[in-house]
Amino acid sequence: MVSCATGCNPLIYKGYGCYCGFLGSGYAVDGIDSCCKMHDWCYDTANCPMFLEYFVPYYWKCYRNRPLCALDQRGGPGSCAQRLCECDRILSQCLSQFPCPSKRAYCRASHWRLFQNLLYNKVINLKHFDNPWKSKDGGFHEDHSGGT
Repeated sequence: MVSCATGCNPLIYKGYGCYCGFLGSGYAVDGIDSCCKMHDWCYDTANCPMFLEYFVPYYWKCYRNRPLCALDQRGGPGSCAQRLCECDRILSQCLSQFPCPSKRAYCRASHWRLFQNLLYNKVINLKHFDNPWKSKDGGFHEDHSGGT
């Protein structure tokens, strides 16, 4: 969803700031990190079984650079899948307000997050990214990504 709304490589957000990625904590370092903090809160309030939010598939569509959640989700309207899809859609829209980051923002509030920031910076090559949404037919996609 993130690449649909932003055109950015979604991996640039993994380990960005204090909240993008796993185990967010501290203070958001900028607007992008605030989007991720809001996404963490959204997942926390989605009332899905513990850790299931990372494995529940849902259907969505990329339409004119806007992700749309399918109304017919597994479990029906109001299901865990529908709520998680909405959380990810809102995150994608929030991130679309900002240009693609050319470097990661670092979280200095936590030694663990700073280590994560540095590790992700070394592992992921951000220079090459082919946006998969440029030539899609507009069909619904199943997603297991769990947001950022």
